[in-house]
Amino acid sequence: MKTRLSLVILVIAVSLAAQQTTQGTGSKKRLLTEKDLFDFVWVANPQVSSDGARVVFTRVNCDAKRTGYETSIWITATNGMQPPVRLTSGKHDVQPRWSPDGKQLVFVRSGDKDETGRLKPGQLAILSLEGGEARLITDLPKEASNPVWSPDGKRSPS
Repeated sequence: MKTRLSLVILVIAVSLAAQQTTQGTGSKKRLLTEKDLFDFVWVANPQVSSDGARVVFTRVNCDAKRTGYETSIWITATNGMQPPVRLTSGKHDVQPRWSPDGKQLVFVRSGDKDETGRLKPGQLAILSLEGGEARLITDLPKEASNPVWSPDGKRSPS
């Protein structure tokens, strides 16, 4: 299983790298600088579906203003035959977890601001893989994290 997960991570990284625009092959070589970090894309927290056919993961990249990072949830087939597809529209979506039946994802969404302009704590959201937008299912005063489904999938994640 560990070898399969490593292979899945490699497939995701290669797929994302292929999607990035690159300079022409005739450009001069140069040293890597700290500003190059703004162009990097990371893959974090991969979660393989129970049937092993799909993987969801968090994609991390620098925001447009280069003041912080944006995270979103993506999905791809573990066989590497399709390119990754973005599932969430939030700017700070992390920690995706499959429902036991593989039809939904729960994740943590943060980044919304309150009326004073301060960031609200992250909350749990559910996304149906049959389509539609994610919906928040918690409104906690402190940040939600590390969602876990009940084994039968009938109770809300905690």
